Amino acid sequence: MLKLIVSIVFTIVALFVCKKGNTVIDKPINDNDGILLICLLPTLTYLIISSGSLDYTLGFGKFLTIAIEAICSALWVQLLVVGKGADYMRVSGDKKIGLMEICPLLTIFVMTDCLNGLGYNLLYTFGIGLMTIALYVKTNSLDLPISVHLIMNAARAYSDTFITAHTVDLSTYRVLYICNCIFTIIVGIWVLQSVYKTTSAEEGKFNG
Repeated sequence: MLKLIVSIVFTIVALFVCKKGNTVIDKPINDNDGILLICLLPTLTYLIISSGSLDYTLGFGKFLTIAIEAICSALWVQLLVVGKGADYMRVSGDKKIGLMEICPLLTIFVMTDCLNGLGYNLLYTFGIGLMTIALYVKTNSLDLPISVHLIMNAARAYSDTFITAHTVDLSTYRVLYICNCIFTIIVGIWVLQSVYKTTSAEEGKFNG
């Protein structure tokens, strides 16, 4: 219940701050459907890893609570931490934030999920944060980051709520889980390197 209340309150604050600051969520710079599909691969592998026996006894009220918490937590983190945080750190006149500005954003992103526990959870959150921040830097829009974060939150809520016993044993599950977290981080790094590689090429072309 605490996580739900915190998520709702922070979502209201995020919407108020964005509206007051006249934050405009721009359209993506270009067609990024392919990148979206690649960024959803860690979610697919996570669902495969987390497969197991299902609990069909969950009441509607509990299901609604979990769904609202998952949606709100993705919204406020993306709006406040990624969107407004990047705007605050962006150097005047620059369209994109630099690599040094990404580090504090990522740190704050990970800290926002401490209520869900430490350990492996923070590694998973680190992967989500890196990937969604990279998507924001690449597209100059919160559309894809919010979409990816919502889907990954839904996958985690499904696994934590409905799966009573995983198909694989606990030790194997932990190894696979860590591997999937690393996979998520690799995808985030791939998106980031594509951003700054393109930026460097454009600057080289301009200077040349």
